[in-house]
Amino acid sequence: MQTWASPTGQPNYYEMPRPPGARIESPGTLGMKCWAFAYLAQTWASLQDSLLARLQAAGLSIGRLADGYAAAAPLTHSLCLRVMENCFVNATFDPARKGTCPMSVDEFRGGFARQNAEHGDIIKYPF
Repeated sequence: MQTWASPTGQPNYYEMPRPPGARIESPGTLGMKCWAFAYLAQTWASLQDSLLARLQAAGLSIGRLADGYAAAAPLTHSLCLRVMENCFVNATFDPARKGTCPMSVDEFRGGFARQNAEHGDIIKYPF
C-alpha cells in the first residue's frame, strides 16, 4: 500500500487506498479544496517579498514559517494532481488509470471552477 501524507497532517486525507469506512472525497469537493491551496500559493507569491522585507526592516523574521509555507503548496498541488491521475479510485496509485475518467476530472475541474467563480475568478487553474 502506498500512502501520501497530507502536508497539514490531516490523517488519511490523501491515502491510497483509503482505509475501509473512511470518508472519500468526491472529485468536486477535492477540486474545491485544491482551489484553496492554489489560492494560498498565488496569494503568498504576490505578498512574500514585501512581507518578508517589512518584517526584516522591523527586526523580525518568519523564515521557518515562510519556508514551510513555500514547501506546502507544491506538495499539495502534486497530491491533488496524483489523486486526479488515480481517477479518484480508492486503491493504490496506478499510473495506468491516468486519462481513464474524464467525467470525474470534469467534476474536479467543476469544483475548482465553482470555488474560483465565487471569489471572482482570481486563480489560474494550475492542474
